[in-house]
Amino acid sequence: MFLYYLLAQFFSYFFSCVSRSAVENTVAKAFYVVKCLYLLVSAWQIRNGYPQLCIGNLLTHAYGLANMVCFKVFMAVPFLFELRTAIDWTWTDTSMPLFVFFHMENFFAVIYNLKCARTFEQSYPVPRGVPKGAIVKYMMGLPMILLIVFLVWCPLLAFSLLNRIGAISIPDKVRLTVQLEGYPPIYEIESQGSELRAMYPDELKYLTDTMSKRYFPFPNGTDSMKRSRDCVSFIKEYSTNDVLVVSFRPESEVPWGISEESMSALIEQLSGNSSINFIVTAEISRPYDSTKKEATKHTAHWSQEIAPNTTLRTQWINMLQNPGAGQTVSMAEAFPSYLLVPSEGAVVVPSPIVDAIQLNQDNYQRPLNASDRDWFDTLKFSLVNSTLGNVWVVQAQHPSQFTSVYFNASKITYGVHRDRTYVQTIAFVDKAFPSFFAKYLQGGVIAMYISLVIVIGRLIRGLFTNSPTDVMITEIPNPDFLLKICLDIYLVREAKDFFLEQDLFAKLIFLFRSPATLIQWTRYKAKRD
Repeated sequence: MFLYYLLAQFFSYFFSCVSRSAVENTVAKAFYVVKCLYLLVSAWQIRNGYPQLCIGNLLTHAYGLANMVCFKVFMAVPFLFELRTAIDWTWTDTSMPLFVFFHMENFFAVIYNLKCARTFEQSYPVPRGVPKGAIVKYMMGLPMILLIVFLVWCPLLAFSLLNRIGAISIPDKVRLTVQLEGYPPIYEIESQGSELRAMYPDELKYLTDTMSKRYFPFPNGTDSMKRSRDCVSFIKEYSTNDVLVVSFRPESEVPWGISEESMSALIEQLSGNSSINFIVTAEISRPYDSTKKEATKHTAHWSQEIAPNTTLRTQWINMLQNPGAGQTVSMAEAFPSYLLVPSEGAVVVPSPIVDAIQLNQDNYQRPLNASDRDWFDTLKFSLVNSTLGNVWVVQAQHPSQFTSVYFNASKITYGVHRDRTYVQTIAFVDKAFPSFFAKYLQGGVIAMYISLVIVIGRLIRGLFTNSPTDVMITEIPNPDFLLKICLDIYLVREAKDFFLEQDLFAKLIFLFRSPATLIQWTRYKAKRD
């Protein structure tokens, strides 16, 4: 009968698959093996007869090392002990309430582990008064030392190798959008393909050499040299493949799509006293990630108010009213020449480079009230007529007070107006990490150390330190008597003698509540001749 059922299971599981062969069906093969083992145990029980009294379970019938390891694994699996105990209480006749039943199972687990430990000590006795050998000390102590040192060193190691590990994921698209708040973008362009290139080695060397020499001996020469060293250290973390030179065509790729009514509303708003913001948005897209099922995007926004009753507003109004008249509007501090693309999150400016540009310029005293964006490029806008409509043209200009720290953009090689230059920025791109690792690094080294101390530190401390009162239980020399009481409780429960079940459990509770009696009953008895 067993063989017949086995063949039926075989054909059922392996030939019911229509989309793939039986050899490739891992789930069906695993289920088939489990079913075979289950049927073998059932056949053995049918042949030998079901016992009237069943004490304990399969793992606790012996007290060897293998049983102890398997039982500890069983106890370590989350919710397995609780589920098994709840099932036993539900379908077993007992006089114990549910939580008392849990206490009983917990007592048995502790006592069983003690019995296994004492059995192991008897099987492999250690002579008293003999120091531990060098092999034992180095096999156990050295890995522990290395593990603790590694855990303490891990956050620093992660941050020191932050840009040397991970996968290279250079952006394949960069989009730049400029708009007046509340109105259609005036300039939209997407850079990709040949307009995105890695920085040449000589360019990276020039930038490194320039920043290494960018300091002044006095005043505050120490701070100036520190900023220079920090900037050089930052640049050296990136190879030429990690530094992306992004070039945007000066002409917007789409005509300005604004209606006549919206144009009138914009001019009216610029003529009045209401606030209006000038917004520049950069969106950097990495290649498609098959694990995340999407392409990672990083964005950044820079906004500045066009103050009312200023010459700048008048220039905007004149240009909007007379497109194609050759007028230009300059927006100072509009777009950065250097960007930092992190592994996750928004695009930012590279602080070490910014500090070296702003604070290490020789022969220039930066005003105390200077803007944080005084190193940004100025964007010059002009509105020209075309066959498709009005098109905005943008040209970038580096700030004149900072010298030798910018790269000049190349001129365009198409169209009629070849005197125009690309709008250029340089992006330092961090390597991409798995999502869980990126979130772990996101909080910084301090947050990593705090999580390490709180989580892993407490876990390790809990393995090696216990309450002094725990010694009364963990160092019981002879747990046989306690184990016999537990087995007797299981026995009388199967025999449905519930009065005796409660009496034996009360006896077990009394022993744990009375240390003196517990010591008396768990010590080894002296053998009489």
